[in-house]
Amino acid sequence: MALGENPDLNRQKVVIIGQGYVGLPLAMRCVDAGFQVVGFDTDEAKINSLKASVSPIDDVGNEQIAGALSVGRYLPTSTQ
Repeated sequence: MALGENPDLNRQKVVIIGQGYVGLPLAMRCVDAGFQVVGFDTDEAKINSLKASVSPIDDVGNEQIAGALSVGRYLPTSTQ
């Protein structure tokens, strides 16, 4: 069974600290693999942009963020 085919992943949560050049692509890859992802960053402006489906980096498109948000697998936050 491939990683993305495991139904138990829907219950698994990953927290990624930092939603910049390393953390955001990692967060999107985890969403693609089926994990529930909390993306934490102390920059509230960045988090507000992510919540509005606006990527702060070129390597991750706005459409990818919008898709992750729409399926409920990505929660960008600056609080616990």
